[in-house]
Amino acid sequence: MIRMLNAYTREIDYAEDAVAEILPQLGLEKNLLKHSVAIITCCSDFVGTGVVEAICKLLPFDAVGCTTLGNASPGNYGLDGLAVAVLTSDDAEFSTALSADVTAENYPKALADVYMKAKENVRGKPVCAFTFLPIFNNISGADMLRVLNDITDRGVPLFGGLACSQNLDNTDTAVIYNGRTLPDAAAVILVHGNAETRFFVTSIPDDYVQKKQGTVTDSNGYTVKRIEGLPVLEYLKSLGISSDTAINTPTSTVFMIETEQGMQRTAVATYHFDPDGGVLCGAEVPTGSKLSIGKIKYDGVVSTAAKTLQEILDDKNGGVAIMFPCLTRNFMLVTDPDAELRLVNATLGNKIPYILTYGGGEICPVYGADGRIVNKFHNYTFTACLLR
Repeated sequence: MIRMLNAYTREIDYAEDAVAEILPQLGLEKNLLKHSVAIITCCSDFVGTGVVEAICKLLPFDAVGCTTLGNASPGNYGLDGLAVAVLTSDDAEFSTALSADVTAENYPKALADVYMKAKENVRGKPVCAFTFLPIFNNISGADMLRVLNDITDRGVPLFGGLACSQNLDNTDTAVIYNGRTLPDAAAVILVHGNAETRFFVTSIPDDYVQKKQGTVTDSNGYTVKRIEGLPVLEYLKSLGISSDTAINTPTSTVFMIETEQGMQRTAVATYHFDPDGGVLCGAEVPTGSKLSIGKIKYDGVVSTAAKTLQEILDDKNGGVAIMFPCLTRNFMLVTDPDAELRLVNATLGNKIPYILTYGGGEICPVYGADGRIVNKFHNYTFTACLLR
């Protein structure tokens, strides 16, 4: 059994006051079990104020996390807070590690090394790995996932996200590790022992996905060149989507990808159209993939979040919830940026312990028709993990 202890503060300026708020909420003296680890997420304004460092210094176990656009825990949510979730258990254990600075040149080695460093203290195969990754303009989250997938032989469920903030230039994001805030490092938590997981993925409601499904006939991985033998822009035009809409409104041309029959679809963003009609995507889209076109809107964000939350509550086996929705979902809420966070707070209430953190890209397994899991990188998606 794994329990979660939650705490939340908006005290950015005074570390002592923040600590005075957090520690009583956690009640470590009476609530800790044999093995523990903390997840900490916060808005980037906390970086450099000493609050993160002060909280971590008083926790008698490792603390791992990242900056975020917004977060939530029972009774609290917002775009300006710091959330702490302590995972604690008598029969599950936790092993953590921090990478060297990740660069375009060394990221395969840096990410492989951090996973293997965490695994040094693990007996047997990990139950899952929680990943907190830096965000870059020149290294995709999907590429970082590929490295981690390879080092685990694709046999360990990977769940997490990329650090983000309220600034789109990514200059003030950081991964958190034991009080340090590092813009270019990656951190992992391996869960091992007596624990199990269930994963949830929802992105765009079926009503906002076109029924017509095409086949990707030419792709080099991240750049889709042709669909049904046509350059991508021509294929989209055949569906009634203009080049102007495709190029300038990417949330109206989301690729819903099915890599094999019966597997959950993955939402993939379109980033840049080249002169030859191909498009650079936010995740790998192999040749032969089935593709439908979806669009993300306010009510779709709310309805898909509600669907996942209800599925979590309907799970009779219980557990604690860790959630990573995409920050673009928040942007689509426009004048009501708290809508998704407010819904989470109202729906889950105190029925289940949880922490939610917006990410700059989501890593979460999907299930195949035979029930096996495949780690995927997602865009525009609400991902969740039930851990128990």
